[in-house]
Amino acid sequence: MLNRIVVINSELYAKAAISIGDSNSIQLAAENNVGKSSFLNTLNFLYIVDKEQMRFEDNRKLSESMKHYFGGSSIYSFIIFEIFSNGYYCILVKATPENTLEYYKISGEYKEDFFVEKLSDGGFKPKKWETA
Repeated sequence: MLNRIVVINSELYAKAAISIGDSNSIQLAAENNVGKSSFLNTLNFLYIVDKEQMRFEDNRKLSESMKHYFGGSSIYSFIIFEIFSNGYYCILVKATPENTLEYYKISGEYKEDFFVEKLSDGGFKPKKWETA
């Protein structure tokens, strides 16, 4: 079961997260043009296998939406889906420098300090994500 969605360093969000947990439904309410639909459309990355079938705002395709979701920086932008199914694991989605997608499975629940570094001024900066 999808438990949490986290978007880090996209064109719209420095960091955005929503916990779903055992909720039967979720309501997103905010002013127009603040990213509600963009956030919901991250589900494309989890549920749609054929990248050509992904559709985003105004019927845009994935190739037209990569910068929007990955902020133009493939090593500092990612989407994380926390899943609970016989234990926790996360699926991390990131863009490559070639503008394709990479998926990683990470054992355990989402831990923010694995993805962002907290700064002394109370802010944060995304950590660089590279494969070992």
